[in-house]
Amino acid sequence: MESATLVTLDGRQRLAVVAAWATPALAVMAGPVRSLAAAGSVNAREGFVFVAALLWTIFLARSAWRNLLVDLVRLLLSRVSWILFALAAFLVAAVAMFNSLGAFWFGISGSLWLIAAVAVSLAVAADRRRFVRQVALLGFNILLLVAVDVLVGVFVLPGQSHNKLFVQHDPHLGWRLLPGPPVKRRSRAYQSVETVNSWGFRTPEVAVEKPAGTKRILVVGDSHAEGYTVNDDETCSRLLEKNLSGAVPVQVISLGVGGFSTDQELLSYLYYGRKFQPNIVLLLFCENDIASNVADRYWRGRKPVFEKHGETLVLTGVPVLDERGTGLFSPDLLQKSSMVVLLEGVLRNLALKPGRDEVNLERGWEVTRLILRDFAQVVRRDGGRLVVMNVNVADPGRAAEDERLRAILAEFSIPYIQTAAAYRDDFTSYWVAGHWNQKGQSAVADVLTAPLLSLLRDEVAPAGK
Repeated sequence: MESATLVTLDGRQRLAVVAAWATPALAVMAGPVRSLAAAGSVNAREGFVFVAALLWTIFLARSAWRNLLVDLVRLLLSRVSWILFALAAFLVAAVAMFNSLGAFWFGISGSLWLIAAVAVSLAVAADRRRFVRQVALLGFNILLLVAVDVLVGVFVLPGQSHNKLFVQHDPHLGWRLLPGPPVKRRSRAYQSVETVNSWGFRTPEVAVEKPAGTKRILVVGDSHAEGYTVNDDETCSRLLEKNLSGAVPVQVISLGVGGFSTDQELLSYLYYGRKFQPNIVLLLFCENDIASNVADRYWRGRKPVFEKHGETLVLTGVPVLDERGTGLFSPDLLQKSSMVVLLEGVLRNLALKPGRDEVNLERGWEVTRLILRDFAQVVRRDGGRLVVMNVNVADPGRAAEDERLRAILAEFSIPYIQTAAAYRDDFTSYWVAGHWNQKGQSAVADVLTAPLLSLLRDEVAPAGK
């Protein structure tokens, strides 16, 4: 009855199956052995793991148990195609490698590869022509899968939500952009290509060390500063650097991220921007910052929030709870597969809680005032100067808002750059999908050039010097 149910293994195949059962234990034991050789001792966890793995290998040495485990594999080999073993081995190896799962899972991968090799040898012996047809079919399916992945990247991802696919969790800020290859965006209103650097912002990679004689402008803001409706070299930041470079050696670094409010812009400076030692920090203020500055969540996800206690701000909600990542896929894998990016976006947005509570706008203005005060103080202590412009300065009906912003800036001697002169034609011709188009980005950069050049030449000494 047994011979009719289970496949028959020769000596080498049987040895491979036994090795498959032993491989995870041997892989786990290697770690404590290396620690013992290097340091002369192991910690309690390593000792426990070593003993457990050793007991398993002793268990395998008993012929009765070893035969039972071999027969279990024989049963699987008689019921499951070699293709499934090979795919399982590949997937486990890929997940273990991309997610750094440790020695045990690499051992499991090795076990599956050994069993897959036995399954292949059995399939070849049973029917060589059928095996060749299966290999050809498997190869065709792999090529088809790669083709589908490419098509998803070309035709599906560009039309997906910016927040859904191209934003990652940040424990300090709530979210940042997702590093990876250039993102192609396509909607009815615009088409653009956006490149995100390794630290999660749309700006070229630059060395932290500032070159001698070079000035730096750090741009902070929301989606207007990110500029995802235009190509990389069409953003206000890149155009501004081009305009200024003819008069002074300058680097313009942008930390703009869609959905940021003034509080996140301050934190992005503290956690990421100040290390670049900017001479000027240019803050792009937007009308929705007022409400967001007193909200602990936005439709993009959770965010930190400053609470006002008298004239003091207290940061709350940090580290920000991660509702964005599934943890199933590593950043490396997300950069290599469009289908994985799409799947990750679908899964993580099932948990993302949209919307925000209604807020008191007067309280929003009070907190915004203190954020701007503290922002200017910390930049000045670092040897730079905070400068503010209002994205909505020329919007109809925003005059009162701009007046209040300018009053706050005047109270703390924060320079304000008036950009209303950028809009010389029909106001709507500078915008697409609620953001600057190429014409708008260029016009604003041109208006900013002269006052920023003047400020760069008028150095501010750090406080106390």
